[in-house]
Amino acid sequence: IMTAYPNPFSSRLSVNIVAAENDSYQITLFSAAGAQIQQIRLAARKGTNMVEFNSSQLQKGMYLITATAKGRSQSAKWIKL
Repeated sequence: IMTAYPNPFSSRLSVNIVAAENDSYQITLFSAAGAQIQQIRLAARKGTNMVEFNSSQLQKGMYLITATAKGRSQSAKWIKL
């Protein structure tokens, strides 16, 4: 399960991954046009894990964050102010 906050965001976006077991996650930030902006690999432990995206260099607009593990993905939209 992935959650991210705050939404909207300005300089940092925090992403929480609740892992059912130890696993490797790929967390990717995309622009609204579909361009990959940043990617983080997370070696998650069972339970809650957090990563942060430094978004101070991003332009205002809508972004998509996708968390993928074992071929399963979860995505959500966030807005940068």
